[in-house]
Amino acid sequence: MRKAASSTRQEIYSDMQQLANTPLFMRAALFRKAGGTLTPPHEDCCWDYDASRWWASLHGMTAHGVSRTDAIRAWLHAAGQSLRADPSRRATDDRPDCPYNGQAPL
Repeated sequence: MRKAASSTRQEIYSDMQQLANTPLFMRAALFRKAGGTLTPPHEDCCWDYDASRWWASLHGMTAHGVSRTDAIRAWLHAAGQSLRADPSRRATDDRPDCPYNGQAPL
């Protein structure tokens, strides 16, 4: 699991919160709208573990699951873990700190 250089912690947090608060039947559409890719399992590989899984990739983080919904849920978990491991997050609500600290840029 790695973060892409072009995505900030605020973008990852925002997409994670939007996906978590979206009904299950609309998550795949919102995931793709955010720029993510959902890769279905290969039809010809029945015995290969990796080929029989759904893969979800967004912001340079990839997760897998037995279904499309499970893969998105695994991505949400992986994104939450990467944000919690970041030392620059707020202590009270796990949101990443804003570089401007609430002030407008100069």
